[in-house]
Amino acid sequence: MYNDIVQSIAKAIADMEGFTDGTSKIARINNNPGNIRNWVPGKDVKRGGFVVFSSLDEGWRALNKVVSDYIKGDKRYFPTGKSPTLEEAFARYAPAKDNNDPVRYAQVVSAKTGIPLGVPLQDYINGTWAGSELFQVDPVATQIRNTTGGSEVGSGQLWMVGGLALLATLAVIALVD
Repeated sequence: MYNDIVQSIAKAIADMEGFTDGTSKIARINNNPGNIRNWVPGKDVKRGGFVVFSSLDEGWRALNKVVSDYIKGDKRYFPTGKSPTLEEAFARYAPAKDNNDPVRYAQVVSAKTGIPLGVPLQDYINGTWAGSELFQVDPVATQIRNTTGGSEVGSGQLWMVGGLALLATLAVIALVD
């Protein structure tokens, strides 16, 4: 789930940066789908103010790494270490001082990914924000999800787990009698 979210945000960024539809020639020439300005301090090769990556795969890996670092609230980007909302992330990633509209950027990424505005990204991934299904389910389902490494647990699976527990209990009772 985590990697899917990282990749969906990265894809939405590439769309916003004009990489996907080809409107940003520099993003394509630089193999830089996110138009990243800084990657390795003092060692970046730049063209048009943006990092030049040796391959498109390297550019996508860099963008996914930046997105992942943002989600985690990496202190290089967010001094408090707190995971940002989309609005906070794009105020940093696409600042108004660079002639961007970070509010619109966040709105478009939200629409493309389904991530709600105003929710810290890590909370969205963890399902611990007020609008999430996980936040609204009972503690047993939450515990099952937490012990499965965050994988989705549907109601059918919960019935199966409950049914197996009941069968095991009946088998023990039958053996004791």
